[in-house]
Amino acid sequence: MSRLAKTFLTGLLTLIPVLATVYLVYWVLVSLESALAEVVQMSPLATYYAPGIGLAAGIAIVLVVGVLMSNLLVRRLWGWLDGAIRRVPLVRSVYAAFYDLTRYFDSTGDTEQRQVVEVTLKGGARLVGLLTREGVPPALERPGEESVVIYLPMSYQIGGYSMVVPRERVRPVDMSFEEAMRFILTAGIGETEAPR
Repeated sequence: MSRLAKTFLTGLLTLIPVLATVYLVYWVLVSLESALAEVVQMSPLATYYAPGIGLAAGIAIVLVVGVLMSNLLVRRLWGWLDGAIRRVPLVRSVYAAFYDLTRYFDSTGDTEQRQVVEVTLKGGARLVGLLTREGVPPALERPGEESVVIYLPMSYQIGGYSMVVPRERVRPVDMSFEEAMRFILTAGIGETEAPR
Protein backbone atom coordinates (compact mmCIF):
# COMPACT_ATOMS: atom_id res chain seq x y z
CA MET A 1 0.00 0.00 0.00
CA SER A 2 1.44 3.38 -0.96
CA ARG A 3 2.22 6.08 1.58
CA LEU A 4 -0.56 8.30 0.18
CA ALA A 5 -3.12 5.48 0.55
CA LYS A 6 -2.01 4.82 4.15
CA THR A 7 -2.27 8.52 4.97
CA PHE A 8 -5.73 8.68 3.42
CA LEU A 9 -6.84 5.56 5.35
CA THR A 10 -5.52 7.02 8.62
CA GLY A 11 -7.46 10.24 8.00
CA LEU A 12 -10.60 8.32 7.09
CA LEU A 13 -10.44 6.09 10.17
CA THR A 14 -9.88 9.16 12.34
CA LEU A 15 -12.84 11.06 10.92
CA ILE A 16 -15.48 8.30 10.66
CA PRO A 17 -16.28 8.02 14.43
CA VAL A 18 -16.38 11.83 14.77
CA LEU A 19 -18.56 12.37 11.70
CA ALA A 20 -20.90 9.49 12.59
CA THR A 21 -21.36 10.86 16.11
CA VAL A 22 -21.91 14.42 14.88
CA TYR A 23 -24.43 13.19 12.30
CA LEU A 24 -26.34 11.11 14.88
CA VAL A 25 -26.54 14.04 17.32
CA TYR A 26 -27.56 16.35 14.44
CA TRP A 27 -30.27 13.91 13.32
CA VAL A 28 -31.71 13.62 16.85
CA LEU A 29 -31.73 17.41 17.34
CA VAL A 30 -33.26 18.11 13.91
CA SER A 31 -35.94 15.42 14.43
CA LEU A 32 -36.82 16.86 17.84
CA GLU A 33 -36.91 20.40 16.46
CA SER A 34 -39.08 19.35 13.52
CA ALA A 35 -41.59 17.44 15.66
CA LEU A 36 -41.97 20.11 18.32
CA ALA A 37 -41.86 23.04 15.90
CA GLU A 38 -45.20 21.88 14.49
CA VAL A 39 -46.68 21.83 18.00
CA VAL A 40 -45.35 25.34 18.74
CA GLN A 41 -46.68 26.64 15.42
CA MET A 42 -50.19 25.37 16.27
CA SER A 43 -50.13 27.11 19.65
CA PRO A 44 -50.71 30.78 20.52
CA LEU A 45 -46.90 31.17 20.50
CA ALA A 46 -46.80 30.65 16.72
CA THR A 47 -46.11 34.35 16.05
CA TYR A 48 -42.92 34.10 18.14
CA TYR A 49 -41.59 31.00 16.40
CA ALA A 50 -37.97 30.99 15.24
CA PRO A 51 -35.74 28.03 14.31
CA GLY A 52 -34.56 26.32 17.49
CA ILE A 53 -37.72 27.08 19.48
CA GLY A 54 -38.96 23.50 19.00
CA LEU A 55 -35.73 22.10 20.43
CA ALA A 56 -35.83 24.56 23.33
CA ALA A 57 -39.46 23.60 23.97
CA GLY A 58 -38.49 19.90 24.04
CA ILE A 59 -35.71 20.51 26.57
CA ALA A 60 -38.05 22.67 28.67
CA ILE A 61 -40.77 20.00 28.65
CA VAL A 62 -38.31 17.31 29.81
CA LEU A 63 -37.00 19.56 32.61
CA VAL A 64 -40.52 20.53 33.74
CA VAL A 65 -41.60 16.87 33.84
CA GLY A 66 -38.45 16.02 35.83
CA VAL A 67 -39.22 18.76 38.37
CA LEU A 68 -42.90 17.83 38.61
CA MET A 69 -42.11 14.16 39.25
CA SER A 70 -40.63 15.14 42.63
CA ASN A 71 -44.17 16.16 43.71
CA LEU A 72 -46.21 13.41 45.42
CA LEU A 73 -49.51 14.49 43.81
CA VAL A 74 -47.96 14.51 40.31
CA ARG A 75 -46.43 11.06 40.91
CA ARG A 76 -49.85 9.74 41.92
CA LEU A 77 -51.45 11.25 38.81
CA TRP A 78 -48.67 9.75 36.68
CA GLY A 79 -49.28 6.40 38.39
CA TRP A 80 -52.96 6.64 37.48
CA LEU A 81 -52.06 7.47 33.84
CA ASP A 82 -49.55 4.61 33.78
CA GLY A 83 -52.20 2.20 35.06
CA ALA A 84 -54.74 3.45 32.49
CA ILE A 85 -52.29 2.93 29.62
CA ARG A 86 -51.47 -0.57 30.85
CA ARG A 87 -55.16 -1.52 30.62
CA VAL A 88 -55.46 -0.70 26.90
CA PRO A 89 -55.01 -3.84 24.80
CA LEU A 90 -52.12 -3.76 22.31
CA VAL A 91 -50.97 -0.34 23.54
CA ARG A 92 -49.97 -1.83 26.91
CA SER A 93 -47.55 -4.27 25.29
CA VAL A 94 -45.66 -1.52 23.46
CA TYR A 95 -45.76 0.84 26.45
CA ALA A 96 -44.61 -1.80 28.94
CA ALA A 97 -41.72 -2.83 26.68
CA PHE A 98 -40.45 0.76 26.35
CA TYR A 99 -41.05 1.41 30.05
CA ASP A 100 -39.06 -1.64 31.13
CA LEU A 101 -36.28 -0.89 28.65
CA THR A 102 -35.84 2.70 29.85
CA ARG A 103 -35.81 1.56 33.49
CA TYR A 104 -33.21 -1.11 32.71
CA PHE A 105 -30.81 1.35 31.08
CA ASP A 106 -31.46 4.05 33.71
CA SER A 107 -28.07 4.75 35.31
CA THR A 108 -29.75 5.74 38.59
CA GLY A 109 -31.65 2.48 38.82
CA ASP A 110 -30.91 -0.85 40.50
CA THR A 111 -27.34 -1.74 39.52
CA GLU A 112 -27.84 -5.38 40.54
CA GLN A 113 -30.29 -5.77 37.66
CA ARG A 114 -27.57 -4.50 35.29
CA GLN A 115 -25.03 -7.13 36.26
CA VAL A 116 -22.58 -8.03 33.50
CA VAL A 117 -22.22 -11.80 33.20
CA GLU A 118 -20.41 -14.41 31.16
CA VAL A 119 -22.43 -17.35 29.82
CA THR A 120 -20.53 -20.54 29.05
CA LEU A 121 -21.95 -22.67 26.24
CA LYS A 122 -21.34 -26.35 25.62
CA GLY A 123 -17.98 -26.69 23.93
CA GLY A 124 -16.48 -23.85 25.97
CA ALA A 125 -17.55 -20.77 23.99
CA ARG A 126 -18.28 -17.79 26.26
CA LEU A 127 -20.74 -14.95 25.66
CA VAL A 128 -20.85 -11.62 27.48
CA GLY A 129 -24.35 -10.52 28.38
CA LEU A 130 -26.48 -8.70 30.94
CA LEU A 131 -28.45 -10.34 33.73
CA THR A 132 -32.01 -9.07 33.38
CA ARG A 133 -33.93 -11.34 35.72
CA GLU A 134 -33.30 -13.78 38.55
CA GLY A 135 -35.59 -16.75 38.07
CA VAL A 136 -37.93 -17.29 35.13
CA PRO A 137 -41.69 -17.17 34.51
CA PRO A 138 -43.46 -20.38 35.63
CA ALA A 139 -44.04 -21.48 32.01
CA LEU A 140 -40.26 -21.60 31.43
CA GLU A 141 -39.29 -23.37 34.65
CA ARG A 142 -37.70 -26.82 34.51
CA PRO A 143 -37.92 -29.19 37.49
CA GLY A 144 -34.74 -29.13 39.55
CA GLU A 145 -33.10 -26.36 37.50
CA GLU A 146 -32.45 -22.84 38.75
CA SER A 147 -32.39 -20.48 35.78
CA VAL A 148 -31.84 -16.79 35.08
CA VAL A 149 -32.63 -14.58 32.10
CA ILE A 150 -29.70 -13.05 30.21
CA TYR A 151 -29.87 -10.40 27.48
CA LEU A 152 -27.25 -10.75 24.75
CA PRO A 153 -26.98 -7.55 22.66
CA MET A 154 -25.77 -7.98 19.08
CA SER A 155 -22.60 -6.31 17.83
CA TYR A 156 -23.03 -3.32 15.48
CA GLN A 157 -26.83 -3.60 15.57
CA ILE A 158 -29.83 -2.62 17.61
CA GLY A 159 -31.26 -5.82 18.94
CA GLY A 160 -30.26 -8.95 20.77
CA TYR A 161 -31.47 -12.17 22.29
CA SER A 162 -33.09 -13.03 25.61
CA MET A 163 -31.82 -16.38 26.86
CA VAL A 164 -33.02 -18.56 29.72
CA VAL A 165 -29.81 -20.04 31.09
CA PRO A 166 -29.13 -22.49 33.93
CA ARG A 167 -27.57 -20.63 36.86
CA GLU A 168 -24.41 -22.80 36.87
CA ARG A 169 -23.53 -21.61 33.33
CA VAL A 170 -23.51 -17.95 34.40
CA ARG A 171 -20.61 -16.15 36.07
CA PRO A 172 -20.59 -12.47 37.12
CA VAL A 173 -17.92 -10.41 35.35
CA ASP A 174 -16.07 -7.48 36.93
CA MET A 175 -16.95 -4.96 34.21
CA SER A 176 -19.03 -1.82 34.38
CA PHE A 177 -22.26 -1.67 32.39
CA GLU A 178 -20.73 0.92 30.03
CA GLU A 179 -17.56 -1.15 29.46
CA ALA A 180 -19.62 -4.24 28.71
CA MET A 181 -21.89 -2.44 26.25
CA ARG A 182 -18.89 -0.98 24.42
CA PHE A 183 -17.22 -4.40 24.35
CA ILE A 184 -20.35 -6.13 23.02
CA LEU A 185 -21.50 -3.48 20.54
CA THR A 186 -18.04 -3.14 18.96
CA ALA A 187 -17.55 -6.93 18.75
CA GLY A 188 -14.68 -6.72 21.24
CA ILE A 189 -12.57 -4.22 19.32
CA GLY A 190 -13.60 -1.20 21.40
CA GLU A 191 -11.20 0.36 23.86
CA THR A 192 -12.15 -1.32 27.11
CA GLU A 193 -10.60 -3.56 29.72
CA ALA A 194 -10.82 -7.26 28.94
CA PRO A 195 -13.25 -9.29 31.09
CA ARG A 196 -11.51 -10.76 34.11
